[in-house]
Amino acid sequence: MSVPLPTVCFIGAGNMGSAIISGIEASDNPPSIRICEPYAPTAQKHKDAGRSVFDNAKDTIPTSGPAIVVLAVKPQMIAGCAE
Repeated sequence: MSVPLPTVCFIGAGNMGSAIISGIEASDNPPSIRICEPYAPTAQKHKDAGRSVFDNAKDTIPTSGPAIVVLAVKPQMIAGCAE
C-alpha cells in the first residue's frame, strides 16, 4: 500500500526553484507540484512544461490535504511572501 505524498508548493520558481522541481520530478514517484511565480516569462516556461502555475501564493497552497511549502525566492523577497 502506498501512502499519498503531500503536495509540494513552490513560492518562486526561478533558477533555484526550477532545479529543485526538476530533481523532484525525476524521482520514481514524484508528488504533485504547484507553483507561484510572478515573473511572466518564467511562469510561462513552467506552464509550457505542463506544471500547475498560479498567480497568487494563496491559490498555490491546496485547501485540503497535506502540503509542503518551499520558499524559493531571493532573501530580500521573503518578507513580502510571508505577508
